[in-house]
Amino acid sequence: MTTTHKSDSQFVIPEHLKKFTVPQNYSLYTPIDQASWRYIMRVSKSFFKDRAHEKYLEGLPATGISIDSIPKIENMNQCLKKIGFQAAVVSGFIPPAVFLEFLSLGILPIACDMRTLEHISYTPAPDIVHEAAGHAPFLADPGYANYIRRYGEVSQKVIFTLEDIDVYNAIRVLSDIKEDPRTTDAEIEKAYEELDRTSKAVRIISEATLLTRMAWWTIEYGLVGGMHDPKVYGAGLLSSVGESYDCFAKNVKKVPLTLACTEVSYDITKPQPQLFVTPSFHHLTVVLEEFAETMAYKKGGLEGLEKALEARTVTTAQWDTGVEVSGCLENIFVEEGQPIYLVYGGLCQLSVNDYEVHGYGPDYLDRGLEFPVGPFQKKTEGQKTVFEYANGLRVTGRVYKEIVSQGILVAYHLQDVEITGLKQDQARTSASREDTKTSTTKTMDQYLLPVGSRIVSVFGEPADRSAYYKVASGLHEPNYTQKTTLTEANKDLNQLYLEVRQQRESNTPQLERLKEIYALLVSTYPKDWLLRLEILELLRSLPPTEKTEELVDPLELDLEQLKKNPEFHDLILRGLQLLEPTTH
Repeated sequence: MTTTHKSDSQFVIPEHLKKFTVPQNYSLYTPIDQASWRYIMRVSKSFFKDRAHEKYLEGLPATGISIDSIPKIENMNQCLKKIGFQAAVVSGFIPPAVFLEFLSLGILPIACDMRTLEHISYTPAPDIVHEAAGHAPFLADPGYANYIRRYGEVSQKVIFTLEDIDVYNAIRVLSDIKEDPRTTDAEIEKAYEELDRTSKAVRIISEATLLTRMAWWTIEYGLVGGMHDPKVYGAGLLSSVGESYDCFAKNVKKVPLTLACTEVSYDITKPQPQLFVTPSFHHLTVVLEEFAETMAYKKGGLEGLEKALEARTVTTAQWDTGVEVSGCLENIFVEEGQPIYLVYGGLCQLSVNDYEVHGYGPDYLDRGLEFPVGPFQKKTEGQKTVFEYANGLRVTGRVYKEIVSQGILVAYHLQDVEITGLKQDQARTSASREDTKTSTTKTMDQYLLPVGSRIVSVFGEPADRSAYYKVASGLHEPNYTQKTTLTEANKDLNQLYLEVRQQRESNTPQLERLKEIYALLVSTYPKDWLLRLEILELLRSLPPTEKTEELVDPLELDLEQLKKNPEFHDLILRGLQLLEPTTH
């Protein structure tokens, strides 16, 4: 298969997405961060050489990811562009819709924060381990890369509900404060309560929720291969060796991947009781396309509009002419199972083929829109024009302007308008169901009448997002700067980590200084296990002598004692297994 290469100019980030990007400040990574990265990657490389899909180890260097140091995104991009992708540093826990739109552009969003040493096994917040070392390596596989691109494209059309946004915000707050070492137990408890409240308030299972479940059971927690010997490829597993050890246990059920995975919810705070196995990366796209056929952007019509009505978020209805109306759908009038009149509230947008019609964006259409749907006949009565619809609606007014864009007649701009033929019992969300047989007559000074016979597609977000969000603030406004794990409490410890790293990299271990560092660990940092492992590794690289063993023995005893703490046991055990010769 030939890989499509893109030039830098093809990875243009739209204006409305630029606000979610930030520069990577490499100087904010501490020596403890670098040691944590190295530990995670060394353990992962050892564990996943037999348990992950072969593309994992191949894909690490192919995408610019090293074992010893946190990657620089600019270096990753030099590798990624060779396989048709780029990476962008983003503002932490970005909204799902934003993440997915980046993917649709062939851009992998990477949160650049590094997890703390206290959360080295798992972090609830997005970090560079999960997103760089978890997702990027498999982009070197054409089947996986095709799935990621197509998933992004399909996801751009997905409809989110207001409750989806509330749940996202609650998860973002919880993940951020759990990773912050300054957070109190009371703050964490409050965040859990808010997540529970927003989760219970969910009215419907939205397209966004279903598609998010597919991502969870594939690119986050997916297995690939045969049912009896599957391999890991999900980034959530790859960035947490602890979870990956457990996922091969017999009590974790393995299920063939089908569209049914979207019916299975998940709990981010608990180990997953089952995992889905895809026979190949190509099969991922097959299941995705099956799901896409169920979405409102494919269905259109009343079925699609009803999803938009339930969502209570900004969505877009597209006519067979390519004309698009974006806004928050508040009411649908229905006759014999067909939509005949739509009412939008708030900021609206008129577009053609995803480009806003000049002068008809949310700055002008700031009080909503409403209009009939269906084929019509246009005739003149005196000084006015009459639009008669097959469904019985009648719009009368003076044509002020014919709006044309891209050579398409988009809409009629009318003045002194009267609309007749609506009945209250046709409304899906009327304020009152009384007097349902009463005809509704509307009069308006100004009126836009979009041109088209039927709604062929309904999808989430505005049609021209960049133009819309220049005016509208949107539901998601980033407030983020790259964090550092450096604190006053760990400042001196970081200096010790730096010294040991410099000794290893220079290949000139200084035994006397290592003894001094170890003495400081004993007196001041009795629970720090990782630097003890690093010193032990450094000593194991030297020819064994009486002097080295004088330090090796107490280090091993310390680690054995620390290993009795359940919090450290598996971490230390996996680190010791990497050392050659093995400890005695």
